[in-house]
Amino acid sequence: MKFRFSSLFNKSSAPEKAVYPVIVAKARQEFLYRDCGVSDTPAGRTDALMLHAFLVFDRLYEQSPQADEFSAKLFSEMYKDLEYGFQTLGVPSKKIKSVADVFNAVCDVYRGAFVQKAADRELAIRKALVTNGLAATENSPETDRLVDYVDRARHAVFQEKVDAIIAGQLKMDVRAGDE
Repeated sequence: MKFRFSSLFNKSSAPEKAVYPVIVAKARQEFLYRDCGVSDTPAGRTDALMLHAFLVFDRLYEQSPQADEFSAKLFSEMYKDLEYGFQTLGVPSKKIKSVADVFNAVCDVYRGAFVQKAADRELAIRKALVTNGLAATENSPETDRLVDYVDRARHAVFQEKVDAIIAGQLKMDVRAGDE
């Protein structure tokens, strides 16, 4: 899948155009594909993108009317990029329209995992990663690394101030486990 990176060079003041490329860059970290078992295919890259987008949307969820408005704009930016990528792959328009439904389902699975009690959360995250296509199995060294990464990524996003994110200043400062 080809993601458009033109927004990286766009001098627009739209904050979602600054945040979305950060999400894409985190989803494209080589570590995820090399060491965590994420499939380096259009589907795997889309799954990784949806995970990272979920982390940001989850941080913004019900924080303020401004965060809700920003989330809608960010989703629109992501949808346009996915639509473009799917079109270049020859995916029919009817299937592209279901991206919102798929993303909502993905978010529901992740949200359900993260609300579990601490003792149950890791297993729930493992199951969510398998359900959402990022991990092939719940128990493997690759999945162990992916669970660790997801936990650190969520922590990093939740350390960021909502006002900074909606102003276009997402850092999502999390790196691969060995970097």
